[in-house]
Formats: sequence, structure tokens, C-alpha cells
Amino acid sequence: MNGWVKIAGQVTLGLIVGLVLRFSPAVTMNEVVTSHIENNVVVVDKSSEIKSTQTTIPFVKHHNFNYADLFSWLGEKNMYRAGWIFFVLMTVFVVAALSNGANLNDGMDGMCAGNSAIIAVTLLLLAYMSGSVVWAQYFDVMYIPGSEELVVFLSSFVGALVGYLWWNGFPAQVFLGDTGGLTVGGIIGVSAMVIHKELMMPLLCGVFLMESVSVILQTRYYKYCKKHGCRGRIWKATPIHDHFRTSMDDVLRKDPTCTVIFKGSDEKHHEVKIVLRFCVVTLILAALTILTLKIR
Repeated sequence: MNGWVKIAGQVTLGLIVGLVLRFSPAVTMNEVVTSHIENNVVVVDKSSEIKSTQTTIPFVKHHNFNYADLFSWLGEKNMYRAGWIFFVLMTVFVVAALSNGANLNDGMDGMCAGNSAIIAVTLLLLAYMSGSVVWAQYFDVMYIPGSEELVVFLSSFVGALVGYLWWNGFPAQVFLGDTGGLTVGGIIGVSAMVIHKELMMPLLCGVFLMESVSVILQTRYYKYCKKHGCRGRIWKATPIHDHFRTSMDDVLRKDPTCTVIFKGSDEKHHEVKIVLRFCVVTLILAALTILTLKIR
């Protein structure tokens, strides 16, 4: 399938999700939730259920940010409309970016499934917190009624990934392909938007981000060098995980005149080691993502 056709599909999916979150009357949140004990009974005080363009920003004390505030110069009525337009566009971007990032990460046996399972478990915990009055108050996050249902879906998603990983571990017997890789990333992106945690994704999905950025920079730099009559790369190979299983001899064998900026070690690592280390990095990023709820 042509690359632009894939992008068109991702944009269409993101647009549908964004518009559903905007116009569906079932999608609401309570921006403020408190509880106290009165006569041995827990009394919950909630602000009214509204449709909101608020999102969570990590490492900030009261870490809710409203996209509409970016357009306060338009006036109260227009800033609300502009905020929702921005939210829908953000949904399109997040879904497309994570879908492509997961697909690029699917380059070694067990790589995408392992990283995605860790990310999905983290999203599962965030969804549970957002759907619980007690935890939403404790962590000072938005209470999103019904988001606990996403916990059920994400649990199934994790189970599917782990079951797939059983047969996808090195040496792989089954493969995701573009259909699976793009879908896995799309599910992660949609889940993040539903619970309004999309701004935490650069941290949680840092491995996907690194894979995508490495490809973009490598492609731009290669074209720049070619335009100026030379051959150059930033890394030995991209996506970045391929850099670690490629030696300079491999590069020079294909292109003897090519220069590489970051050569790193000339040792070629086995893909099992690379996959394990990438999953360790994702585990650390997942722990940091959860810690951002308390480290502000």
C-alpha cells in the first residue's frame, strides 16, 4: 500500500475519533472531584459533567491544561470552538504519530509487541485512575466517567499482545506486518486521547518517538547530502534499532563513499539483546510516566 494511502487512513481514523469525542453526549468529564467522610459515609462532591478540552501535563503541580486557553484572544465563545478544533487536530496527529511509530518499531522479533504491552499496561492504570473518584482525587487528575470500561478493553489488548508475543519471540513464527503494527499504534493513540493523557505519550512512548525521529532525520540528512554531491548518514541504519545490528563494514559494502556521523560501536548486537534493552527502556519510561502523577 502506498505510504500516502496509509497516512490518509490514519488521518481519517483520527478525525472520526476526534469528532466522536467532540459530539458524542456520552463523552464527558468532571474537572474537579473531592470526597470526604460524613457520618461514616463517604460523600463525593463533583463538578458538573461537561465536555472539556482539558488534558494532563506531566511534571506540573495542578497539571490540567485547557487547549481553549491557547485561543483566549478570540473571546470566550470563539476560544471554546477553536479549542475543540485544536483537540480534534491533536487527535489526528497523535493517532497517526503513534500508529507510524509502532509500525517502525516492528522491525525485530518481539520488539513491537513487547514495548506495546508495557505501554498498554501503563495506559490501563491511567484509565483506571481516571475512572475512579478516589484515585482521581488522590492524583489530582480529571475524573472521566466510563473510562473504567477502557480498562477491560486494554486488558484484552495486553492479553492479545502477550499471546502473540509467545509466538513472535525470536525466532518468530508469526508476524504483525503493516496491518498489525499500524493497528497496535492506533489503539494506543486512541486510548490516550479518550483519557486525555496524550501529552504524556512522548514520555511513555519514547521508544516509538525515537524510532520515528531517527527515520525522519536520516532521510532528510541523506537527501541533503545527495543534493550537495556527497553521501552521508547520521546513523548506520534506521529505524534506530537497526543501527545497533549494523556494522560500518555493512554500510561501506553497500555504499563505499558514505560517511556516518554517529558510528558508535562497530560490534553488531544480536537482535534478542536489542529487543530486551528496548523493552527495559520502555519499562523505565512507563515507571516515570506513572511517577509524574506524584512528581510535580
